[in-house]
Amino acid sequence: MELKTLKQHIKKAASMQPSVANFSDAQSAAKNALIKHFGLEDASLRDIREHKYQIFRIIEETIDEAVPQNIKNRTGDFSEIRQFARDESVTFDIKTSHNSKRRMYKAIQRGARGGSYRAYKVDGYNLHMKTQTESVGYMITLEDILTGNRTIQELVTILADAWVEKIYVEVFQALSTAAAAAPDVNQMTDLSLTGAYNELDKIISIIKAYGQPRILGFSKHISQLDNSVASGSIYAEDDLNDIRNQGHVGKYKGTPIVELPNYLIDATNENWLFSEDVMFILPANEKPVKVAFQGDSYTKDTEHTHGGVQYDNHRMMGVTVLFNNSIGSVNFS
Repeated sequence: MELKTLKQHIKKAASMQPSVANFSDAQSAAKNALIKHFGLEDASLRDIREHKYQIFRIIEETIDEAVPQNIKNRTGDFSEIRQFARDESVTFDIKTSHNSKRRMYKAIQRGARGGSYRAYKVDGYNLHMKTQTESVGYMITLEDILTGNRTIQELVTILADAWVEKIYVEVFQALSTAAAAAPDVNQMTDLSLTGAYNELDKIISIIKAYGQPRILGFSKHISQLDNSVASGSIYAEDDLNDIRNQGHVGKYKGTPIVELPNYLIDATNENWLFSEDVMFILPANEKPVKVAFQGDSYTKDTEHTHGGVQYDNHRMMGVTVLFNNSIGSVNFS
């Protein structure tokens, strides 16, 4: 079997969801394609292990394509995601205009682990970023895949979701830091009283000067945004449909609303990854979050004393948030 055909099977299996009718057929086709391509029809476990690096290299290519797209699906409303070659300068072109509302661009550049950031000015219309190696790990064996105990889709999903969550945390931290550094007039501390809607309207008006604004927030708070409060009337039919279908109105006074995801982090169902104490108002035309992937990922296995193997997928990446007067926020803490 040609390598191109094998990769097509892998990509198809990786992209399909278990709910799809022919999901099992696609997973079996990918597994059988791997076995046929490497001549492992009657292979022992030792024979399989001899080819693991070649097989994982093919899977890595699929992961490299899946991760940026998954990040875009999750954060594409406010982030620009780009792939750079390993020896390429990581540079984003900032689409600034020549009027006053685009001056004073700065950036939040991730520093040390633990949320340390530093600010710097953009060099002309280009933003130069630094990347560093990040890793996600998983416990799975090649034998699990080739025997059908685990699927290609499961492996790629585990890795892609891990990368999405890792980068999303970085994005959220940087965005929160940038919002806190914005002028005081861009920030408000609560939205629990009807009169506070006037303050929110003022922030939206400020952000509108920089582009079409969008409201980003967690379900807990965006579900409270109420056009009937603002207008003093009952809900419009469109708003009622939005609330029935997605739990919140789709627009607040014409400003689109985007729900941010959150994650449970333990089995108690009480602790969440984010405290949900902030809501952002951002311009949509110049996406303030920049996510860069540099080079290809690579997978390294680590044998544990109990006999298991942990595979770590390493990749160079960076996250930066542009900010100036164009980020608004509501703090609920």
